[in-house]
Amino acid sequence: MSDYGEWSWWLNFALFLTRRGLASLRARWRSESAGLLTVATAAAAFRRLGDADAGEATDALEHAVVSDAESDTVALAWAALAVGPGLHALSVG
Repeated sequence: MSDYGEWSWWLNFALFLTRRGLASLRARWRSESAGLLTVATAAAAFRRLGDADAGEATDALEHAVVSDAESDTVALAWAALAVGPGLHALSVG
């Protein structure tokens, strides 16, 4: 496979995973909003990709962080990424 062909394959695969992940998050984040990791991941993905649910997911995340006194480190790290200025450094593809 040429360098272009391999690069094209990886880009298509990344786009496929992005679409699949967004579809899963859109379908589940509201029903799993009690779980900080799910709502943090959704808010980060939606904000990063300019999705229409970004504002609602960010509001839900802020509520979840305040009300979840026993959050684990990974969930809190994703929450910080989701609402912080470093989010735009994350990239797909």
